[in-house]
Amino acid sequence: MRLAVLDSKLNRIGDSFNYINSGGCACVAAMIAQQLRTVFPIMRITSSNYGYGGASRKTPGNLDVIRNKLHDDLSMDAWECNGLTFGHVWVEIFVNRRWYALDSTGVRPIKDMYARWGVPAKGSFTHQEVQALAANTSWNSTFDRRQLPGMKKLIKSELGEQS
Repeated sequence: MRLAVLDSKLNRIGDSFNYINSGGCACVAAMIAQQLRTVFPIMRITSSNYGYGGASRKTPGNLDVIRNKLHDDLSMDAWECNGLTFGHVWVEIFVNRRWYALDSTGVRPIKDMYARWGVPAKGSFTHQEVQALAANTSWNSTFDRRQLPGMKKLIKSELGEQS
């Protein structure tokens, strides 16, 4: 899939639902990763350490290091207690020797995503971890989780069943 086509499809998804990046970003990241993992096998799923209230962390942390400290890597609280914040969750893919960021706003160069959300944690969530984190209902309540079935259906139809 060409990046321009993927960008258009992700924009269509973002434009179809309300407040995706206010509590639904992990859900979108999990769904995007699921659909595209065979198309773009070099992928990572990450979270910015952009703190709530506008504070940015100086040390972004490392998901792989934090995971080794956890007893339950499927718990949002466990990640947060070990220094990770969930300002925004997105997918990164490696294409033609360059990294790109994917979320409901489309395909962006890494530097543009970092400029908007801050440098993300190093390492990557596994697909299982991001799916479990997305299932957490304590994300920003601005996002209406009743949109999730429609989002899943649209993402599947736009990105095709790749797995």
